[in-house]
Amino acid sequence: MAELRQNTWTLGEWYDQDYAGNVSYSGLNQLWGAGWNNYGQMGQNSINPAPAGGVSSPIQIAGTTWSKVSATKDGALAIKTDNTLWAWGENDNGILGQNQGTTQYSSPTQIPGTTWSDASSASSPRVGGLKSDGTIWLWGANGHGQMAQNGPSNTQYSSPVQVPGTYEAFNVANFSPLALKTDGTLWSWGRSEKGSLGVPSIAHDAHRSSPVQIPGTWSGSKIAADYNGMAIKTNG
Repeated sequence: MAELRQNTWTLGEWYDQDYAGNVSYSGLNQLWGAGWNNYGQMGQNSINPAPAGGVSSPIQIAGTTWSKVSATKDGALAIKTDNTLWAWGENDNGILGQNQGTTQYSSPTQIPGTTWSDASSASSPRVGGLKSDGTIWLWGANGHGQMAQNGPSNTQYSSPVQVPGTYEAFNVANFSPLALKTDGTLWSWGRSEKGSLGVPSIAHDAHRSSPVQIPGTWSGSKIAADYNGMAIKTNG
């Protein structure tokens, strides 16, 4: 069954039941997709232009060692069991992490590195990954400082850039990425759309290109974000 962690799916065991009630089990970490294929989102090494393009029944993406997957704006970001990170589909703002921002890929293409432990995407043209050493890496659009590079916010990044600090969980989000440190502090950056940074002293529609701390202690929180941010604390 698939376990939902933030907006990343963990691909685990798969079960099937026949007419006699017998249950079979497969440990293969297969990945399947359905829907639009106008940018090669289905990973089939083919593109079906809109409006006719698309896959109406689940179709398997090559490989049996997938462990986690997160949908991008018009593609996918997935981790294999060897901790390599792969992306395919549209390459708007360089979100495929190939150091160029125009070529789309209709088959999984590896993003440099072999220590990826988690991946995150949102409805915006930016994505990110968490490495086993607790570092967060982001790439794509930087319209309001979402890359956390403490610099100009009109520069896109087509290769992963590191967010300062080490973390245990994160979420890319649309306006304000959200990240949790091992010390229980919660941090955000980017655009404070309607207060989405979660810091009362920062005006609505202001932005921060470096992480700012959200008041409170958030030890062990489960976090989620897209156009806003949310967290569940350990006390419920």
